[in-house]
Amino acid sequence: DVADIGPYYEAARKYQKNSGHKTFLCQYSDTQVNDAMFNDNTGVVKVNRTEIFDQTQRLILQGHIRLPARCPEIEEFARQCCNCARFEEVDKRKGITVNRYRPTGDRQDHFRSALNYFILAASGHRIATVSRFKKSPQTDVISDYVRV
Repeated sequence: DVADIGPYYEAARKYQKNSGHKTFLCQYSDTQVNDAMFNDNTGVVKVNRTEIFDQTQRLILQGHIRLPARCPEIEEFARQCCNCARFEEVDKRKGITVNRYRPTGDRQDHFRSALNYFILAASGHRIATVSRFKKSPQTDVISDYVRV
């Protein structure tokens, strides 16, 4: 499970504590250059915001996400997923050009962020474990050799 850490940090931590399953709180970063980092100690996953938006944008544009039958909720999901655009901006502190996703239209992009969190949760990190399917290692040894 991946959920938003802000802006209500206390409520997010309470949800994480009471969820009954492993929950990571997502912290977007504009400066992170590596893949998403899941920290088991803090329960936080850090990810580059532009990178995860790029990833979900590709999934949407390439038709890898199929929506169920049309209904008001699905229409709202689709609208909010389209309510973000990538803009080229100048980083005021560093003076370099960067790309950032910004909300457009009515600025509602909650479902798009939820899609990002879903992709993080399903990205192969801590979704399932095979340990319960592994057999115990054999402890006895069958050998015809004699110790010398």
